[in-house]
Amino acid sequence: PVHHPEVYQRRGVGLVRILSAPPDWPDPGAPVIDPLPRAVLAPVLSEVAVWAGRTRKGELRQVQPPDAVTAAVHASGVYPSTVRPLRGIVEAPTLRRDGELVTARGYDAVTGLFVHWPGAELDVPARPSRADARAAFGRLAELFADFRFAGDLAAQNIARAGVVAAMLSPLAREAVDGPCPAFVFEADGPNAGKTLAASVCGALVTGRVPAVRQHTADDDETAKRIASIAIAGHPVALFDNVRAHVEGGALEAALSAHSTIAARILGRSEDRELPWRTVLFLTMNAASYSADVARRVVHIAMRGRAVDLDVPAEHFAINDLARHVLGHRAELLRDAFTILRAHQLAGRPMPGA
Repeated sequence: PVHHPEVYQRRGVGLVRILSAPPDWPDPGAPVIDPLPRAVLAPVLSEVAVWAGRTRKGELRQVQPPDAVTAAVHASGVYPSTVRPLRGIVEAPTLRRDGELVTARGYDAVTGLFVHWPGAELDVPARPSRADARAAFGRLAELFADFRFAGDLAAQNIARAGVVAAMLSPLAREAVDGPCPAFVFEADGPNAGKTLAASVCGALVTGRVPAVRQHTADDDETAKRIASIAIAGHPVALFDNVRAHVEGGALEAALSAHSTIAARILGRSEDRELPWRTVLFLTMNAASYSADVARRVVHIAMRGRAVDLDVPAEHFAINDLARHVLGHRAELLRDAFTILRAHQLAGRPMPGA
């Protein structure tokens, strides 16, 4: 048996391939998981096997795969292990469950992830100390020096830790046994920079400012959007400017999911189990959410009017923060994985809530 280098199988979807998003998509150029069309399957089958038929004289000749075979393979949904399972796409190095850091570009058989990363070495210390982790945390937190967080000094420090956790969580999602909370960037007024903060966290993970999505109070519509995110395998999804009270079974199920969610595929009547490893970001102004959602989020409270557009750029600690993060991404990822590796070596301590 052989496998096609560009074809994978994805739970709940079937055969898939990885494409670059077209220019009119929210994230142009981003790698996306695309269900393999039936029309493409025949040439794929021809590349992995020789198909033969007999002429009227009984002589063997090479032929295209029969339509019945192509239809059966396409509809099967479950395939031998030689068709590699694809659990998702990551656009940065990722942390395995065993604590190993994956940096090599391409398919990682241990995790089932496709690593879309140039493969550059990050020079993460092999055994970082707690002091190394604290220093790395300080550099990541300093990115948000121009933002104002609500509450007293202790509350502000917790909020900064929450923002850094929003950067770390998608990078370590594969090593998390269980669900991962959403990160809510909430402000008491305009110009708090909540969307910028969320976008910067996503940019570190994906290498570009993530596309924003519209939140809806309709639970069925939310379920469709979550299913779409799951099929595409995005590591981060950003719902911007949430105005409604946030609740609903679809969102709560996604925030409670360990590794899969049950979702209804568009155009089909049955539910499918899909891999789920996306970390959700939400931004909102003085919005609220249900008690069930509240248990599943990290709330980052920000204060409005933090960004005065009339202030010269040189008055900011970092001018054009998103561009800065993208320009120094390798160094910042090194800091992120220094923290994660130190935490792993320390036995993943959980000192409190």
